[in-house]
Amino acid sequence: MTKLYKTTVNDFQMTEAGLGFFTQCGLPTTIDGMPSVVIAHGYIVPAQGWHADKRGALLEAAEIVQAHGHRLLAQADKLRADADKQEVPA
Repeated sequence: MTKLYKTTVNDFQMTEAGLGFFTQCGLPTTIDGMPSVVIAHGYIVPAQGWHADKRGALLEAAEIVQAHGHRLLAQADKLRADADKQEVPA
């Protein structure tokens, strides 16, 4: 049976390697007409955001990490601009 994959990026956890992430796989199913995925221990979750292959899941995660990177760079620029507005002690 075909598996589905989803990678979740933990934006609250950063190490020297970058943001934490994990990839899950599960089996597609339909519950009451709703596309779903059966994951570990028999849990059933909505199929939205799941991919037909691991590559697709990892590429989506890469986009999320890149977006966080852009936000961090913008934040660094704002901090520098705010620092430039501060008075320099005489």
